[in-house]
Amino acid sequence: MGVVPHGELPGDLYTRTVTLVVEPCPLEAPPVPSLPDLSLSLGRIRCACQPTPQQTYECSVTVPVTVTNLGDEASAATTVALATQLGDDRSQIPQLAPGESRIATLKVVGVSYSGNPLCPLELEVEVDPYNKVPESDEENNIAHEEVCCQ
Repeated sequence: MGVVPHGELPGDLYTRTVTLVVEPCPLEAPPVPSLPDLSLSLGRIRCACQPTPQQTYECSVTVPVTVTNLGDEASAATTVALATQLGDDRSQIPQLAPGESRIATLKVVGVSYSGNPLCPLELEVEVDPYNKVPESDEENNIAHEEVCCQ
């Protein structure tokens, strides 16, 4: 039958209004872990080809790459890699503190068998190609460029 207020008899009916004040609890997003964010930019690419007696061209491509940690935490050491039709090159990048940058120079020497200098020569440069460094943004790890070697 419920609670009987003081002074009321068990058979009497009455109505009581109860007002509840409910305040919303602020929903806080779980903290996002601070991570490094490795980014790269390409410097001035140098490419030169020399004709050979075999009617091919020996070409040399030099690509300066700046790797920067845009994140809030230090990154582990990693690799920056260059891939071209001529061949590949890799360089180690040491641990980078937040905001710190390192320059790596990647170089490929190879032979163009087409009888013409390479034009266009497609370059792909990638930092952390094996995804060993957890990052806040993985989308800024690759750069593509085309150059003409003359």
